[in-house]
Amino acid sequence: MTFLNPAVLFGLIAASIPVIIHLLNLRKLKKIEFSSLMFLKELQRNKIRKIKIKQWIILLLRILIILFLVFAFSRPTIQSVSLSGVASSAKTSAVFIFDDSFSMNVINKNGSYFNQFKNIALNLLDILQEGDEAAIIRISGSEEEETKLSTNISELKNRVNKLTTGYIHGALDKAIVQAARLLEESKNFNKEIYILSDLQRSSFLNINAKTDLSELLDERVRIYSFEFPEKMPFNLGIDEFKIVTKIYEPEKQLTVAPIITNYSDKPAVNSVVSLFSGNTRQAQRSISLEPGETKEVILEGTIKDFNYNELNVQLETDEISEDNIAFSNIFVPEKLNALILTNNPPDAKYLELALKVGGSPERNIIEVKAINQFNSVDLTKYNAVFIVGPDKNIGKERLAAYVSSGGGLFLAPSSTSALEDFREIAVSLNLSYPQTVIKINEGKQGPVFNEVDFEHPLFKDLFQKDADKKLASPDINTYTQLAPGGRGKSLISLIDNSAFLAEHKYGEGKIILLAVAPNLEQSNFPLKAIFAPIVYKSLFYLSSINNGDTTYIAGQPIILDPMKYRSKLIKVVKPDNSSDVINMSVNQQLVYNDTDIPGNYKFYDGEKLAEMKAVNRDKKESEGERLKESELEEFLTSINFKGIQTTIKPDGDVQKAVKQARFGAELWKILLGLALITAIIEMILSRSLKKDLVDEPV
Repeated sequence: MTFLNPAVLFGLIAASIPVIIHLLNLRKLKKIEFSSLMFLKELQRNKIRKIKIKQWIILLLRILIILFLVFAFSRPTIQSVSLSGVASSAKTSAVFIFDDSFSMNVINKNGSYFNQFKNIALNLLDILQEGDEAAIIRISGSEEEETKLSTNISELKNRVNKLTTGYIHGALDKAIVQAARLLEESKNFNKEIYILSDLQRSSFLNINAKTDLSELLDERVRIYSFEFPEKMPFNLGIDEFKIVTKIYEPEKQLTVAPIITNYSDKPAVNSVVSLFSGNTRQAQRSISLEPGETKEVILEGTIKDFNYNELNVQLETDEISEDNIAFSNIFVPEKLNALILTNNPPDAKYLELALKVGGSPERNIIEVKAINQFNSVDLTKYNAVFIVGPDKNIGKERLAAYVSSGGGLFLAPSSTSALEDFREIAVSLNLSYPQTVIKINEGKQGPVFNEVDFEHPLFKDLFQKDADKKLASPDINTYTQLAPGGRGKSLISLIDNSAFLAEHKYGEGKIILLAVAPNLEQSNFPLKAIFAPIVYKSLFYLSSINNGDTTYIAGQPIILDPMKYRSKLIKVVKPDNSSDVINMSVNQQLVYNDTDIPGNYKFYDGEKLAEMKAVNRDKKESEGERLKESELEEFLTSINFKGIQTTIKPDGDVQKAVKQARFGAELWKILLGLALITAIIEMILSRSLKKDLVDEPV
């Protein structure tokens, strides 16, 4: 037996009150002898004996009344006993954990898993009684989503009916912990957790958890899971949407490489995968995959438009359609604005010529300014910044913020710049460390090119197919020795293994690093045929924004660039064409959280499209492997679950199974009834005793 309100048992002390009162009210009868009534003496003794017996019975009844009342209010409960019609069932608190991820849309003979679970929840809500309470937890719900136990069963049913699946891959283990914390707040005897999920292994983020939840999940808690057939749906999924092309120009080739996995136990033969730009199909290929096999598929299309191009890759329909599409976008600027910063204008002459020679004045706008003007320049106007002769007094934090938010930077020494200045800039941007400036003595051979990364976008399309790819080394008499390291990679290395041309990533931006000044004092590189193409393509490469490089998963917050917005109200257009608004305050990090739908999210600064971000579903949701019942038991053991875990077949009588497993019958009704009966008997005996005392001779 268990007491739900054990503190009330202190009221048992009150059972001593009738005894104390009885002792205080005892009175000794006076003896008055009447000689003429001596024959009645024996009769009087018998009556007094009966009165005393009644007094003791009444005392006992009064004690019992107090005992019955105290025990009733302490709510004693007998486990695993059903006293239907006499005792009331122990009150129940139930938490329904709904797996609302799209893998629940798999259909078997009884319909989709999700709809079956909704029906199960509605049936279980039907057997809740007055005083019972329940709560619904969606595994896709955020931590801020308010969830609480409610006795309004009708409202809970409405919530269940409105539930739908989505694209957010939730954590089932976290939902179990959340359910445990909810039940901790409940005073009800029966505590139940219903796991309404297909139990994907990937939904347990920490299957080997060692968290001790024994205080939350004690002996009174039961966890119910449901046994679904081990049906492996036929399903291909797009794991990743890679964009191979790195330099974007209209009417130029666009190459993408989606990565596709066969998540089923059957081979996929000639499944069709297509590339779309907007609503236009640009490429299509068939693919065959063995069970569990992953392949990269090359698709080639054409870049059609300036500004943002929305892209998606699609697979033909299978049993799970939600993972058959992936999104990305690229940005092609209508005008390329470049800023050249230098303290020595002659150092920028060849650089400026190379940037202008490749495009029309209307397309490429080149400005040359002194480095000391950097802090007053509006960097948002420029697609790329070229710095010749780094100066340590430049605003390093401002420069880092520009590159980190997607800006492009081309960095080269000058004939007059100091090595220490170059080093400070390099360290602030985590670039290859400039070790020293090496000057080649007259008459000696300078370093020559060692290796060239011909697969890099700067060198692609520079050579005819099947041509012998070679780059003639310039004559170098002075260069800055760039040590390999940091986050960069060498595009052209010298014979001493230092980098002649290197690329680095910094945030969302790119940095090109040159080891020689772009003038004729340190080398004849500006006179080489390769110089102008490298500089011109560097402008395109540094200006190209591939938002596929920054992948957001449905449910993750999107971080925006404050430098791209002037308006305090940012309009958001979601993939389903619904609109939202972000209020921008000063120095606030711009974050957008409502990313529950995959697709391209558009962010407007006034009427201008400032940014576009791609959101895709988590590839873990495509994984079909299910958690075994023994593994679920091991997980519950690892968190020190003290209750009982029960697996139920969903196509059976779920109500009956739960009623049979549910335990606890409260005895308070019986005890209140006994207290009432005892009080009535006490009342009758008290009246009888009072009459006897009145009639008693004194």
